[in-house]
Amino acid sequence: MPRFRGGLRTSAAALLSVSVVALAFVGVDATAGVSSVATSTAARPILRFGMTSPYVKVLQTELHVTPVSGYFGPITKAAVVRLQRVSRLPITGVVDARTWAAADRSATVKASARVVVKSASFVARGRIVVRVAAGYAGV
Repeated sequence: MPRFRGGLRTSAAALLSVSVVALAFVGVDATAGVSSVATSTAARPILRFGMTSPYVKVLQTELHVTPVSGYFGPITKAAVVRLQRVSRLPITGVVDARTWAAADRSATVKASARVVVKSASFVARGRIVVRVAAGYAGV
């Protein structure tokens, strides 16, 4: 429960951020346990066929490539080419900054599309329930 003191809101998140700043000031790496792959979105490397890297795993996850192995093989290359074609990028099969951005957008769009589809099915079910209930009006 947040407390108010002197007009400032203190909460667990605020205390955590103060702790991280304090640790950074002292020189302690507060993100030592956090994966640098997950936190780094701006500085992603260029990926090519035949490479093995944790960044390839991130790419495979965003493109829904299975298995997520970390190896940039023919299945991953085909998914990259498909993404580049759909995104109207130069079809090279190489993952550069523009392809990373397209993969991020694609993952976001697919996640929101799943939510819309589920919502639509609930709306359709609700309409069916209302239609059946209307048939029993006055009973």
